[in-house]
Amino acid sequence: MKKFIASLLALIAVFACTACGHMHTVDRWHVDYYYHFHVCTECGEETDKTPHEFGKDEICIICNSKVVLNDNGNITVTVYNEEGDITRELVFDKEGKLIKETAVNR
Repeated sequence: MKKFIASLLALIAVFACTACGHMHTVDRWHVDYYYHFHVCTECGEETDKTPHEFGKDEICIICNSKVVLNDNGNITVTVYNEEGDITRELVFDKEGKLIKETAVNR
């Protein structure tokens, strides 16, 4: 079901007509500590921005991300692929500024 919802939102994002005069082209979910969203690869506009929706395993059912508050006050967001492998880890400071992003190539 979550694959269906994510696919549907991505499809809507691709065909959404915008104020900038073109149809957005998006690739993957972008995340921060609170939201998931798409970014248009042509104009950079954020689309489909909504809060994470956590399931029983504390992973967002839309973008496959887990958000953890660290002991030092920073926030780590771990992004998983459909197979459950980690694809990216992002660390945000207390104000929500991205301070580190690590891509995991599999």
